[in-house]
Amino acid sequence: MHDTVITVTSGRTAQQFSTSGPCQVRIKYDGPIYPIYLYAPGVNVISGTATASDLTNTNPKYITAMLTSSGLWNIVINHGLTTATVLTPFSIIVETSRGTNECTNFCSNIPFSFGVVPGVSSTCNCDTNFVWIASNQTCGINCTLFANTTGVRVTGYSDRCVCSDSRFYWNTTQLTCIINCSLIVYTNGNNGTDACFCNTDYIWDISTAQCVRNCSAIQYSSSYSATNVS
Repeated sequence: MHDTVITVTSGRTAQQFSTSGPCQVRIKYDGPIYPIYLYAPGVNVISGTATASDLTNTNPKYITAMLTSSGLWNIVINHGLTTATVLTPFSIIVETSRGTNECTNFCSNIPFSFGVVPGVSSTCNCDTNFVWIASNQTCGINCTLFANTTGVRVTGYSDRCVCSDSRFYWNTTQLTCIINCSLIVYTNGNNGTDACFCNTDYIWDISTAQCVRNCSAIQYSSSYSATNVS
């Protein structure tokens, strides 16, 4: 928050704060009951249109707004006083929804990001395997890069993919879909991310992702039955 700026002839007092990218704020004003206004960067605080305001006769007053422009924002108290008078104390607190740095370092509180894209105040660089999603301003995992996924993220999560087979589950540490061998008969633990170790006399069948009888070890057999793997 910048030092108070007094425009005596207009009957207004303004305080400024700066932003480097979009952020949501809640402004709390506590002091004498006057209308308060919020003006975007570059907007004339006397003749321009305010982004938001609180004209109620309550104290404290609150303004909640999504700031879509970067630069100096003005909080204006329209007290109407144009002559010298006794100064009355007041306080203004600007709160952000994601953290104290959200307005000045847009990407600081966005998971899987590492700073603003140069020259673009509202876009973040994302970690490897993640992409920027402008619609909700997050870094989301690019599921099209991972095997055994549908290429789609799990709804409500930025770091999880939908696995293409119900026998697989997403591992957030390894960032991959891993076969759940406990769901497959005749298995004995994982053999990597997409195969299982099989019990004695069984072998892993890649095409069906299951353990089947090793018929080659059984006399007078030619192959296993696809409908009866045991």
